Amino acid sequence: MTAVTAAHEQPSCRSGKADRCSAGLAPRHDTPGTPALSPPVSLLPVLCWPRVGRLLADASARGVRVRLCFGSPTSDAVAVRDREEGLGGTLAAKIRSALTYYREAAAAGDIEMRLHSCTLYASLFRYDDEIMVNPHAWGEPASANPVLHLRRLDGGQVAALYMESFERVWDTAKPWHGEDV
Repeated sequence: MTAVTAAHEQPSCRSGKADRCSAGLAPRHDTPGTPALSPPVSLLPVLCWPRVGRLLADASARGVRVRLCFGSPTSDAVAVRDREEGLGGTLAAKIRSALTYYREAAAAGDIEMRLHSCTLYASLFRYDDEIMVNPHAWGEPASANPVLHLRRLDGGQVAALYMESFERVWDTAKPWHGEDV
């Protein structure tokens, strides 16, 4: 499963102080003073957990902006990635399965969710000025590739490059409100 942009598989994120959570690709930090996730919690194993939708909806109710962007299971990009990674036609099913965790929160409008049809080169997980980048080596599943932890710094360009990439994918994606795909 992938959340917030990039990943088509399972989202993973880690944060103990984020006031924005974008699994898959990241949200902007545009509202100073937005409440943080508390108590501090590691979201890495949690995004694949059946209660993750409620966890993120609760964070949203406290003022945290939560945006998740998954690959559309019906897109050509997902089918191509499935073939390239030798997944035997299972990637779309993995995405549909992951979406079930977020269906209720998305339908209620508690979190922002979109489905994209972009070819992705990295899975992105952003929290404020930090972003986890999981680059995709051709023919390998995301889980077989490293994760880079980047932080936006004054004058820095690397983290900003990936953060802007998320925004471009988000802008092309279609809102998802929990309906079957």
